[in-house]
Amino acid sequence: MLYSLLDLRGTDAGHYILTAIIAHFVGLFTCGLFVKSQAAAKSMTLGGMGLCLAATVPSFSSPALWMGGLIVSGYFSGCAVAARGFFLRTFTPKNERMKSCADVLIYSNLLMIAVNVIAMNRSAFIGLSLSMLCLVLGMVLSGCCRQSRGMGRTKCRKTIRAAALKSVAAAVPFCLYHYH
Repeated sequence: MLYSLLDLRGTDAGHYILTAIIAHFVGLFTCGLFVKSQAAAKSMTLGGMGLCLAATVPSFSSPALWMGGLIVSGYFSGCAVAARGFFLRTFTPKNERMKSCADVLIYSNLLMIAVNVIAMNRSAFIGLSLSMLCLVLGMVLSGCCRQSRGMGRTKCRKTIRAAALKSVAAAVPFCLYHYH
């Protein structure tokens, strides 16, 4: 996505991409300092996605405004992805974690391919809008995930795991749009 937008504006992509990658990795590595509970993980996921959404709005305007948005969205997308790791570790049995991660990668790549095809063949702005829509859907699915008192642990695990997989699959294309 970012490459399509930068090509559209005739801007050199090098420093934008490197900045976004560094911010993303800093978010991945520092999130563990803040996320110590399920409530903190959910707040970080929803808050991070919301900040990513807000930080993406300048992408519809001049590239001069993009660097701040890339830093904010890169950092908080890293935090949101890392916070999802809390749910993976807590609610997915050890023998199913690799399968869950593979499922997320497959679904998110399918969404990312669809968004990139549209961005390259139709309009970078339509692709950006679709990425933002995926992020909103991820926020909705993440917000719907909660444990009620009457729900058994096994059913709760399945519900949270399904919601986590869906929200990450919807959010990852947005988080990775900086690099493709």
